[in-house]
Amino acid sequence: MVHRLSEVTMNNHRLREAFDLARQVLFPRWDRKRLWRARVAGNLNGAVGYCDFTHKLIKAASILENNDELAALLIHEIAHAATASYHTRR
Repeated sequence: MVHRLSEVTMNNHRLREAFDLARQVLFPRWDRKRLWRARVAGNLNGAVGYCDFTHKLIKAASILENNDELAALLIHEIAHAATASYHTRR
């Protein structure tokens, strides 16, 4: 159990670092008050990531090993958060 807990902590740390970098470099005017957070959420019903507007939270089903894929996921989800857009019509 301890091993799993430290793995989750490390994954959340890596996700937060990548999230902060993407926010700082690519979206410097978005979320200036730093209200949004990112965390590993586990099962997202088949999705890799999710933008939770209600809780101002970017969720990742797991941490992608490839840094480029992790960055792409965060950019995609932050774009949803920054524009309040969806994949389908509301």
